Amino acid sequence: ALITGATSGLGKALCYALAQENIFLIAVGRDIHKLQLLAAEIKTPIRIVQVDLSQTHQRASLCTLIQELCPDLVINNAGFGLYGPAIEHSLELSQEMIQVNIQAVMEVSIEAASTLKKAKKPGLILNIASAAAFFSYPNFSVYAASKAFVYRFSEALDLELSAYNIRVLTACPGQIATDFRQKA
Repeated sequence: ALITGATSGLGKALCYALAQENIFLIAVGRDIHKLQLLAAEIKTPIRIVQVDLSQTHQRASLCTLIQELCPDLVINNAGFGLYGPAIEHSLELSQEMIQVNIQAVMEVSIEAASTLKKAKKPGLILNIASAAAFFSYPNFSVYAASKAFVYRFSEALDLELSAYNIRVLTACPGQIATDFRQKA
């Protein structure tokens, strides 16, 4: 199983849950120190991969790894949000959010699906969206729009891939006990 955003919150919890099932993990995150701590805590085989999903060349290296390892479970969990009016955030930071929340999800999903299809292997891609995907959300507009993309993209891709035994599912959690709010 490959999990992005593996070093905190929901991603970390998913790593622990999958480790309990003795599933080989490919934990992806930006912070190498947090990845190393996660690897030390988890008792199942784990490969840590330092990738900043806001960077095009680093996303490309992750796609190459997907081609090599062909994980049959891919969880696109990495993402972030910014509270406050969109015009009060730098355009660069909003664009970084789009790179992580949309571009990375699209690239990793398509690469994983293409790799699974080529290998004639069934698989599951789980994209983490948000309950915010279903609302016009003032003071959280870019985040909500990015998660609406994840929801709609995943729904359509699931239909496209159904003939190949590849599922694309979406989880749309509301508020859960993570440090997301403090970071946003």
